[in-house]
Amino acid sequence: MKLTNLFENTIDHQQIKDWLDSMNIENYTINADGTVDVVGNVAIYGKHLAHIPIQFGYVGGDFNCHSNQLTSLKGCPREVVGSFSCQGNRLTTL
Repeated sequence: MKLTNLFENTIDHQQIKDWLDSMNIENYTINADGTVDVVGNVAIYGKHLAHIPIQFGYVGGDFNCHSNQLTSLKGCPREVVGSFSCQGNRLTTL
């Protein structure tokens, strides 16, 4: 499934839902502004992601995006209750 940065385009809730489901992310809410809140953990590590195509808002557990090919943290949540793991990427900017 090829996606652009969904939060930069017209908000398509179905595309956001499809991506979240393909990443096995559960217990989420897609907000009116297109941001995504998750009650629980987000585990998108080791998925060969060059970017995160949605914008997470709140994650009520751990957020793990390590071991991808991310060059920035764009799309990462604004608030994480648990741990945040992003090592093993190609970050050039935060």
